[in-house]
Amino acid sequence: MLPKRLWFSKEGPAKYISHLDLNRYFARVFRKAKLPLWYTEGFNPHPFMVFTLPLSLGMTGKRESLDIRLTEEMEKEEILRRLNASLAAGMHFFDVTEPLKKAGDVAYAAYTVFYDPEEGTPEALEKSAEALCKAPQVIVEKRSKSGAKPFDLA
Repeated sequence: MLPKRLWFSKEGPAKYISHLDLNRYFARVFRKAKLPLWYTEGFNPHPFMVFTLPLSLGMTGKRESLDIRLTEEMEKEEILRRLNASLAAGMHFFDVTEPLKKAGDVAYAAYTVFYDPEEGTPEALEKSAEALCKAPQVIVEKRSKSGAKPFDLA
């Protein structure tokens, strides 16, 4: 089995595809592209896919990654050609690399946040953002299936 890291962008209407739907969607895309994917060997086999830092619903991703495993060697250009021919609007694969680290060992991530305040000035927003970043603790309530718990964003 040959590990590959696929790099893709998710923009426009595709940014509203949830992470679980993206899993199902890519499984269909890989089947349609006829990639020689390695499948898990459990009771319900499915294509091996690992996303690195999946984005929240509504977020645009310019350089997201997805790890897969192939059963046969394929040229990078052929993989990209097959995948991009099967994608919906707003999705685009642009690179295939060999993973240097595990998907969970993220070296860095860059985010750009755009904020259009209805009230206040950009200077006031900058001042409050700086104060938030310098705070020793930023406690928020995180909700999950097991209930709400305090979580420190800092």
